[in-house]
Amino acid sequence: MGISVINEIIARGHEVVVFELDTKKNRKIRKKFANKIEVAWGNLLDAASIDNALVNIDVVIHLAGIIPPLSEVNEALCFKVNVRGTETLLSRMAQQSKKPGLVFTSSVSVMGPTQSKRPPINPYDPPNPTTNYTRSKVDAERAIAASEVPYCICRLGAVLSSQASLNTGLLKEAFNMNPEGRVEIVLDLDVATAIVRAAELLAIGTTVNGKILNIGGGKENGFQRHGRDLTIELFKKIGIGAIDERYFTKDEYFIDWMDTAESQALLSFQNHTYDDAVGLFVKPFKIVPSTFSSHCPMASIFLSMLLS
Repeated sequence: MGISVINEIIARGHEVVVFELDTKKNRKIRKKFANKIEVAWGNLLDAASIDNALVNIDVVIHLAGIIPPLSEVNEALCFKVNVRGTETLLSRMAQQSKKPGLVFTSSVSVMGPTQSKRPPINPYDPPNPTTNYTRSKVDAERAIAASEVPYCICRLGAVLSSQASLNTGLLKEAFNMNPEGRVEIVLDLDVATAIVRAAELLAIGTTVNGKILNIGGGKENGFQRHGRDLTIELFKKIGIGAIDERYFTKDEYFIDWMDTAESQALLSFQNHTYDDAVGLFVKPFKIVPSTFSSHCPMASIFLSMLLS
């Protein structure tokens, strides 16, 4: 999603400094942007590298963090990066002569199990974190709210990528969605629009300062689905066809339909339909003809990759 945010910042005519870990992969990605971006190499636990990156910055967009599944098998690393890293960033931001604002990406999953409640989810209801990841996000949100830094928290729904990639991680996530459960997805391009628009507003005034905003695709654009509808659509468009529901979890999925009235009114980001999003997401996965079913050998191989 970071690439989508960078592209949106560039498209809107802003200068961008990317703060990233100095790795071979990141240096390769950096080359693709040529002279369109500046890069400050460092990490959230190194105050000196943060100070170097904050020079003349108006707004910080905080996308970094440890996410599942790693967050659930390494609790110490999860809290070290997601909480202590955020606290370090906040302390360095507060020391700047020109204090930048902060747009922080969180997740609607911090609300915990909500399927028994009446939708949609209100972002100002008390969170109910139940995992390492969601607890770390709530701790980070609280640290931000208690700081001197102007901020806007964006809680994301399930994000579909528009970037052409055969990363099966996102498809594997579909098997964690209860077919009966409510879920709201959002395209990464719309997330990028929301985040950058929040940064713009934070840089010029107080319109979004202190706000907690749900970032979902929106009911009107067809993004509020049930797990069954979403997964059937995804696998049919890939060409695998319908998959037996015994492969899907019966546990509750911690992303629900969201109240995005305030966020849409402020940020005007819901620019794609559900069909747009699914079409972009499945494009690189179309490795089998649509006439194949889940019983054909090629589809079975692909399924075994997803279920392994």
